[in-house]
Amino acid sequence: MGSGLGEEMFLLEANRLTVRGELGPENEKRYSEVLFELLNSGHESLKIDFTGLHHMSSAYIGTTCLLTLVAKQKKRSVTVYANEGVGRLLAMAGLDKLTDVEIVPD
Repeated sequence: MGSGLGEEMFLLEANRLTVRGELGPENEKRYSEVLFELLNSGHESLKIDFTGLHHMSSAYIGTTCLLTLVAKQKKRSVTVYANEGVGRLLAMAGLDKLTDVEIVPD
């Protein structure tokens, strides 16, 4: 039971990572791994979809900020899609100053 849960939370398809469900401290390591799989995918334009989340902890936001900085160094772009609630959290953390954050209405 639950062995595939972490995999379902993070769906990586080509240049897009979709994150859904409830993210807890036990998922932080896997999130970091999947982000860097996205970065190493070779695509110039990377997309992260948080529209299915209702909350993000600062650890996930920090890891996402780190990915955008590393992506910029590698001349790649990152676009983050979020609902209004998560978008506010990302803006408070300053992610919208590092990369494109698009708010998708619920």
